[in-house]
Amino acid sequence: QGLLSLKGDLTRKASRVINEWRGTEKDEIRLWHLPYLAAGLQNCGSCYGDFIDPDGQRVTDTFHYAINDQDLVRPPGATFEYGAVNHFVWGSVIERLTGLDPKTYLEREMLAPLGMTISYWAHDDAGNPRMHGGYRLTARDYLKFGNLVARRGRLADGTQLIPPRLFDLLSARQGPNPGHAMFFWQNDP
Repeated sequence: QGLLSLKGDLTRKASRVINEWRGTEKDEIRLWHLPYLAAGLQNCGSCYGDFIDPDGQRVTDTFHYAINDQDLVRPPGATFEYGAVNHFVWGSVIERLTGLDPKTYLEREMLAPLGMTISYWAHDDAGNPRMHGGYRLTARDYLKFGNLVARRGRLADGTQLIPPRLFDLLSARQGPNPGHAMFFWQNDP
């Protein structure tokens, strides 16, 4: 889909989508930095459960928090940092590019064609889904997703759901952590 291929350009500035970053130090963050967990943003405190920030305060809107309240602490693309902040910004990117909340977009564009259903997805008080986890799928649904990955984005009926180019990015050893790309762990067996 258009979002999954990002109209062919992961190298464009994220600030073209995240307007709040234009003209700020975050203006150099590229879209590819987000799914590689390399944007250089301060990682949030406890982003699980009640979404607690480093000062012990409950975060009610994780997308706003990640975009507006997390400082740039490293040069974009320089280091890998496992954590939720890049996922929250990515959720906002999905929302801004599609006009749909990420859960609705993913259900309509990817999960429904696969015959998958999310039985539960945790969200913050603003209704934003927990992009880095917090959802429940059955083992059968994970198998369907695994088969999609194994077929490089092609459904069993031959329909190309996700551009094969995305799978080239998934397997390319690049970025600050060659074991992780596009929100996927690539560890060798």
